[in-house]
Amino acid sequence: MNEKEQIAHDKALVYAQLKFPSDLSDLNNLPNHGIITPQDELMAFNYTYSNAYTFFLEEGNKF
Repeated sequence: MNEKEQIAHDKALVYAQLKFPSDLSDLNNLPNHGIITPQDELMAFNYTYSNAYTFFLEEGNKF
């Protein structure tokens, strides 16, 4: 992992940790879409993290 990827990873991890509780609440409020198992929760966190990682990797040092 190069420096740019490491910075994107660090930023994405922090973002996902802060944003995920809100995302989880939103998902549980959707009809027929509740988080039931720990695997569901992990997949939802991974989705939030991977989108954030892609964003921060593409945006570089703007944020």
